[in-house]
Amino acid sequence: HLLDHPENSGVKLWDPYLKNDMVCVLFGSSDTAKSSLIRNLCLDIVSGKTEFLGLPLNTVHKRALIVTTEDMPSDITGVLSKVAETYIDKESLGRLGFYFEFDNSFEDLNKILEKNPCDIVVIDVWSDIFKGNPNDFTQVRQSMRQFKKIASQHQTLVVLIHHSIKNAENKASDKSL
Repeated sequence: HLLDHPENSGVKLWDPYLKNDMVCVLFGSSDTAKSSLIRNLCLDIVSGKTEFLGLPLNTVHKRALIVTTEDMPSDITGVLSKVAETYIDKESLGRLGFYFEFDNSFEDLNKILEKNPCDIVVIDVWSDIFKGNPNDFTQVRQSMRQFKKIASQHQTLVVLIHHSIKNAENKASDKSL
């Protein structure tokens, strides 16, 4: 019986929700602060905070990697310079890495994580790097399997940020679409 098996005892990076060897998706419409929320989680991780939004934060490496497809280095520099003035010291900020040219190369991602293990890897946004048909469940599962392999191999949380279709929240549900 499934309930007779002990719970997986993996470290919960953000207890009780997010484990250090899992993949999760943060999904929602545009301009709902998904990236800001996760960036704040990353900043708390690299600064060594012990809580995020009032819940325990259990870091191992105090490092985070954000793979971004929507921002340019100059965009990130502007945001981080404001944060560095009031929220985080430069040493901690140095443990927050950015990768701007991910071309679905999991080999490159593996190399980065081998050199610099991270507590969290954020893919912002998943749909920009997914090379298949998002309506093909088999292709989506294959993509997720690659990220799960990264999460398991490197004992890191992988967060995939995904947008709903523009204006989809204003339309009625329709199973036939």
